[in-house]
Amino acid sequence: MIIDNIYAIIVTYNPELDNIEKLVISLKEQNVIPLIVDNGTLKEKELFFLRTIANVISLEENEGIAKAQNI
Repeated sequence: MIIDNIYAIIVTYNPELDNIEKLVISLKEQNVIPLIVDNGTLKEKELFFLRTIANVISLEENEGIAKAQNI
C-alpha cells in the first residue's frame, strides 16, 4: 500500500525556532509534509522564516491545542 500524502500538524506556542527547523527538516527527509499552526505567539519575522521551510497558519490569539489541530 502506497500513501501519497502524509502531513504532520505542528502546533506551536512560543516555540524555539531552531527546534522547529530541525523537526521540519527531519519530517521532509521522511517525505512528510509539515504544517505549522502558530497559536498567536510568533512575530512577523519569525513567521516569514517558517514560511520559507513549511506551510504555516498563524492564529491571531491562543486558541488552544484542540482548535489549532482542527483548523
